[in-house]
Amino acid sequence: MLDGLEKEQEKQGHCFCRCADDGYIYVQSPAAGERVMASISHFLVKMRKLQVNREKSAVALVDERKFLGYLLTSYR
Repeated sequence: MLDGLEKEQEKQGHCFCRCADDGYIYVQSPAAGERVMASISHFLVKMRKLQVNREKSAVALVDERKFLGYLLTSYR
């Protein structure tokens, strides 16, 4: 069900990782993060009839959130 979402993210040029129904999408700015979050939430709710867990979902810096129990870091 999420393959279409991944294909759309690839078209947009976003970096992402997903394991089952958990995922991260990497963008350049908080404003871009908010736009992508709104777009993805719309896709999942309207197109796939899935729920988005608002408690687990966030726009944040990469090193502020854990993914599958791991803290990812960025090298700048």
